[in-house]
Amino acid sequence: MGIVRISKLLLASLVSFGNLTGYGTNLAFVQHVFLMDTSVDSRESSQ
Repeated sequence: MGIVRISKLLLASLVSFGNLTGYGTNLAFVQHVFLMDTSVDSRESSQ
């Protein structure tokens, strides 16, 4: 195995572990993104 493949595997493992153990934080972030409550109105941004 190459160093790049091992690095990718390690990164994927860390991300997966973080997503599984920090479920509440991730859920709050995803809900915030899906609400789009802080999106910029396109008419305001063109001025």
